[in-house]
Amino acid sequence: MASWLDSLRSAHSRRDFAMTAQRFLAALPMGPRAATVEDMRDAISAATLGVSAATVRQYTLRPNND
Repeated sequence: MASWLDSLRSAHSRRDFAMTAQRFLAALPMGPRAATVEDMRDAISAATLGVSAATVRQYTLRPNND
């Protein structure tokens, strides 16, 4: 992940993507390789709990380029 974040041009994007990834991974204790689809859905729900609908869209639909 660090290598991908370093490849982003914008420092702002790097910070935002890093925060999003940290929230998601913190909600996925078994890690992405061992996670089921349900685990992923639960992690997205946990990572977006209490944020606005616009922020949920931003977290879950981020493009993979900068």
